[in-house]
Amino acid sequence: MRNLPFRRVWRQNSYKLNSAVNCERDLEDGMKVYRVLAVSLVLSVFSPWVQTVGASSVTLGGTHVGDALISVSSQTEFSSALAPSFSFSQITPGMYLKTKVLVAGGDLPTGPNGSWAAVSVKQDVKTIGLDGTVTSVGSGTFTLSGTREGTAVIVVNGSTKYASDIDGSFSFADIHAGMYLKTKVVVGEGDEPTGPSGSWIAFSVTEAVPG
Repeated sequence: MRNLPFRRVWRQNSYKLNSAVNCERDLEDGMKVYRVLAVSLVLSVFSPWVQTVGASSVTLGGTHVGDALISVSSQTEFSSALAPSFSFSQITPGMYLKTKVLVAGGDLPTGPNGSWAAVSVKQDVKTIGLDGTVTSVGSGTFTLSGTREGTAVIVVNGSTKYASDIDGSFSFADIHAGMYLKTKVVVGEGDEPTGPSGSWIAFSVTEAVPG
């Protein structure tokens, strides 16, 4: 038996390589010959914006490789941080997705026609912090002054989370003028607001002390 440049591990009547190699090897064990193709495959995470949607693929912009064509299959897993279920048919342009894709050595795509084969696709949101002082409160909205975006109209909905660094309980009904709030708001591509008329949709609202 010839010496092999990697350690063999016997487990359940099969050989397992303790490191990946980019070539085909013969593993010999007495009269048995096992042919193994060991390709260096790893996962890479893309977290960009959907540009277009095809029959079984999506094009994502803003990834670390630029625009990326992501191919899905029956093996791709779908999930959502916003809803209990999610599927490929729900993907639309402008959506923020976190995808895990299978890449070969050298960060090369492994899907058909140069696409990136998706192992998982997760609907997610991108948020930024807008902190400031409440100047007014409306029906499901409030206005903050002194944020990184200047004066900002914040819109809340049924998914908005509330917390307090001062008191144990806090809700929208407790918000009043003069209060200092830290908010995380959902943004679109380019960190643009996603609410109506340039408002910002609140992912979370926290009562806080300035500074």
